[in-house]
Amino acid sequence: MKNKILFILFLATLCSAVWVDSDSGHIGAGAGPTGMFSVGVPPDPPASPDVIDLLFSPYRVDNPDGGYINIYIDGKIYSSSPIVSMLYPDSATDLSSFLSGPTYVDSLTRSILTSWFIESDSFGNDSIGIVQTLRPYEVSGSAFCRFKWRIHNYAGTTRQIGLLLFWDLVSTLTGITLPGGVHITESTIFPCSTYTSIPTFWEYEYSSGEFAYVDISAPPNTPPDRFLYCDIHDNLGLFWDYRITMPCPFDDATSTWWFPMPVPPDGWIEIQTTIGHIFDITAIAETPSARPSSIALSAYPNPFNSSVRISFCRAGTPDLPADELRPVGQASVPDIEIFDIAGRRVAQLPLQSVIPDSDRESRGVAMGLDSRFRGNDRKVIWTPSATVGSGVYLVRAKYDNQEETKRIVYLK
Repeated sequence: MKNKILFILFLATLCSAVWVDSDSGHIGAGAGPTGMFSVGVPPDPPASPDVIDLLFSPYRVDNPDGGYINIYIDGKIYSSSPIVSMLYPDSATDLSSFLSGPTYVDSLTRSILTSWFIESDSFGNDSIGIVQTLRPYEVSGSAFCRFKWRIHNYAGTTRQIGLLLFWDLVSTLTGITLPGGVHITESTIFPCSTYTSIPTFWEYEYSSGEFAYVDISAPPNTPPDRFLYCDIHDNLGLFWDYRITMPCPFDDATSTWWFPMPVPPDGWIEIQTTIGHIFDITAIAETPSARPSSIALSAYPNPFNSSVRISFCRAGTPDLPADELRPVGQASVPDIEIFDIAGRRVAQLPLQSVIPDSDRESRGVAMGLDSRFRGNDRKVIWTPSATVGSGVYLVRAKYDNQEETKRIVYLK
């Protein structure tokens, strides 16, 4: 474990922050090597020579820190912000200790990815994989960044898993505006006695006079259980219980909670939200990766030093006919390939069945998995040959004209 941490920290020192803009350059996102992030509007000279920040931090800097995540697992918090673990050492830890590798840009999808794998944890949690994806989009006149987190429980027991998303807003705000033009200028938690439901969206005006729009619950975004607009200093003591801790000059921030839910062994949850210039909420549903994926890919352990188990699931959605949930031999055969970082293929792998065909759907229901991820589970074990060296590799699964890519680290 010690060698793994040293290796990951070494990788992180080699990689500074990364950023990516949308195809036409109307929205951009950036993230640091440990996963903290920010969002902004790229420069458009000569009219707008500077980046317009949608969150407090610029996204094209070495350490963008406009937002971070806090993963809640069985009563403990795993934060991509080191400040949280320093403030709450008895209940929180720094996610950077569990990085699977530094944050990177997937050039094929124009996405920023950060992944963590929790193992040998002092709090007793083990075998939890987390992938954060940031992707800027432009659809139907709207420009926004989609945030998505997939949290996979590889442990042998059910875990209670939730997520708290923190955004530090630009410092020149005078509050946020809710549906119906309701303007809020002080710390408010939703739902409450005044506001009995969580707003479907909120927006704010920033220094250029333009507005940023944050959609909370338009499909396929994941509706949260609690939302807080507050002074950033109030936010530090919140996590799962609202209380005011440090009255001082107001500095705008928000927190969005998705409460813990039971995740069975080899199950996962996926959480998504968006921020940007959204003029038509249907644009969010038009983004390719926002549509229900037909495949899901995972790897465990990651990093690995001898062999890695690659799991593949061909998803079935409720609107698919029953005969679409069929064994691989009766449909398109998934293609699993492994590439080095130079793009050279180092392996092509055959898949084996994890669950008997007759038991797949019933087991998916029993495990409480979303119907999109029941059926057609497959696995393969990759043991690199002696000629394969240590380093970062990409696992690619292709099925029915769709593909999924997973980054893995081999420690020889």
